[in-house]
Amino acid sequence: MSDYFQNKYRIDTHRVKGWDYRTPGWYFVTICTFDGICYFGEIQNVLMCLSEIGSIAWKYWNEIPVHHPHVKLGEFIVMPNHVHTTIRLVEQKNISKHDVETRDRVSLHGDDYWSLDSSQTQKFQKLLPGSVSVIINQFKGAVTHWCKNNHHGDFAWQPGFYDHIIRNSKSLHYINQYIQTNPENWNDDVYHPDNGKI
Repeated sequence: MSDYFQNKYRIDTHRVKGWDYRTPGWYFVTICTFDGICYFGEIQNVLMCLSEIGSIAWKYWNEIPVHHPHVKLGEFIVMPNHVHTTIRLVEQKNISKHDVETRDRVSLHGDDYWSLDSSQTQKFQKLLPGSVSVIINQFKGAVTHWCKNNHHGDFAWQPGFYDHIIRNSKSLHYINQYIQTNPENWNDDVYHPDNGKI
């Protein structure tokens, strides 16, 4: 399984030209730490053992539907230096453009981990509200914010993320399998520090 995806999903698409990333459907996303540093934990006996930061990444990922109700979470795994996930965007009914823009820029549950500061807002002004990019950037920002406020100031993400638009159920099935078996294939993974791919 790892050979099947070794090159296909490692390439940064920089988003597919002309594609609206608010479009309902499934997306495969990979988010990496800066320089492939293993902030999130380690693989022991083919099981992922989360560090404190890894546990926060897991927690905040599972909170995404609270902030973005049009997002349905699929398979998800936190690996030592990256996150693999499938997410499904569903049609946003009865939500005004203003509501979506507001939701994308502020916290919904009282803390400010999911808020955007002025510099982030300026960067996000060119992004489409409710899009995959906004969802991922807010998740990354929430984890970074927590780290800076909890004595992990050295933590950093690799800029951007890798994405793949999932076009059919067969592809979704293979990608979900790939995510599920990622820990057992860690030594051969393109993201493993010893393999020098990041």
